[in-house]
Amino acid sequence: MKKHLSSVLTLFIICAVVSVALAAVNGITAPIILDRQNQAAAGALLEVMPDGGTFEKVDLSTYELPATVKEAHKASNGGYVIQVEWAGFNPGNVSMIGVSADGKITGTKTITVKDSGGNGKDSATEIPNMDANGHYVGADATTIDGVDTIGGVTVSTKAYRAAVKDALNAAVILGGGSVDIRTPEQILSDNNNAALGVSGVEFEKHFFVEEVDGVEAIYVAKNGAGHVVVIGGNFIGVANGTVVAGVDAETNTITVSDADKTAAVAAVETVKATGELTELDITELIVNFPRVKSVKVTSAGVYDIVVEGAGFGISQNDKYLESLMSKKPITVRVSITADGKIINCLTVSQFENGVGEACAHEEFYSQFIGKTQNDYNDYKDIDGIAGATWTNKGYYKAIENAFNAVKFFEGGAE
Repeated sequence: MKKHLSSVLTLFIICAVVSVALAAVNGITAPIILDRQNQAAAGALLEVMPDGGTFEKVDLSTYELPATVKEAHKASNGGYVIQVEWAGFNPGNVSMIGVSADGKITGTKTITVKDSGGNGKDSATEIPNMDANGHYVGADATTIDGVDTIGGVTVSTKAYRAAVKDALNAAVILGGGSVDIRTPEQILSDNNNAALGVSGVEFEKHFFVEEVDGVEAIYVAKNGAGHVVVIGGNFIGVANGTVVAGVDAETNTITVSDADKTAAVAAVETVKATGELTELDITELIVNFPRVKSVKVTSAGVYDIVVEGAGFGISQNDKYLESLMSKKPITVRVSITADGKIINCLTVSQFENGVGEACAHEEFYSQFIGKTQNDYNDYKDIDGIAGATWTNKGYYKAIENAFNAVKFFEGGAE
C-alpha cells in the first residue's frame, strides 16, 4: 500500500513539474510565435498593396459590411487591405485583397485554401495561381463581374470572385460611401415584402403548371398573406383579388400601370384555379423509362413530371463510375402541356462537379421553357454548358424522358 501511494505521489510531482515547465516554455515561445504571425501578416499587406506604406488596423464594429469581411487595414496611401473569408465547396478559405483609394484591386493573396478537387483541376493550386498571375489586378466595381472564372474549378473561383467584390464594396463603405451589400436573395425578399406591404414574411416561388403569358414569376407568401406577381421587373402584390402595392425593381417606386395590375390579378386567379394535382400510376411507364420518378396532372391536362438525368459520374447505362467524384443523378422538374410544350423547367437537385454545376442556374434550365419535342430533338436551340458534355447529355435525356412520359399517358408512346 505504501509503495502504491509513493508511486502516485511521484507521478503527481512529475506531472506538476512538467506542467510548470510547459507553461514557462509557452510564456517564452508564445510572444515569438505571435510576432512572427504579425510579421507574416504585415508582409501579406505589402504583397497585395506594395505602395501602401504603413498600415493601421480598422475597428469594424461600427460598420455594416459584407459577411465575408473579417479584417481591414487602412494604408497610408488611402487604400485598404481587406481580409475576406469565403466558402466555395468548403468554408474557411481566406484571402487578402488590396483596394486602392480610387477603388481598384492592387493585388490578391489567398492565405488559406480549404477547397479542393474539381473537374481535373485542384482549387488549392488554381486559386493561388490566380493571385500570382494578377487575375483581379486593375478590376473595380464596374468590371469585377466580367472577370472570368476558371473552368474545372468554377464553384471555387466564382465564390472567390464574389469575395473580391465584397472587398471592393467594403472599401467604399470604410471610406465613407454607401453600397447596397444585400445578397440577391435578400433583395428578392425585400421586394416581395414591400409589394405586399408586409415585413419579415418568407416566400416560395410558384412552379408554373399553367400557361400565364407575360408573367416572369409568382411568389407565394408562406403565411398566406397573398401573392407577388413579377411583370416587366415590377413586383405587384395581390391579396384577396386586389392589388395592394407594387414595387419597381429599378426605381424602387410604388407605381404600377393599370394593365399590369389587371394582368397580375388574372395571373393569381389562374394559379389559384389549378387546385390539387392528380398523381398518376407510373408502374407501366417506368418499365421503359425508369428515370421518371413521378407524374401528376392538372385538371387542364398539364403534366407535372419529376425525372432524373445521368450526369457527371454516372454512365448512360446507369452504372456508377468510381473514378469520378459525383455519383448521384440530376433531378429535374418539368411541366408539359398535353400537346407537348414545356411550360416550366427547374433543376431540383444536382451533384455535378466543376463546370457541370451550372445546370442548377436558371439561365441554363430556363432555356427549355417553350420547347416542344418536335423542335427540341437536335438541341440546336439549347446553349449547353461548355466543358460539361456528360452533364449536358444527362440533362437532355431527362427532358426527353419527360416528353416520353407525356406521350405515354396521351397514348403516343409504347
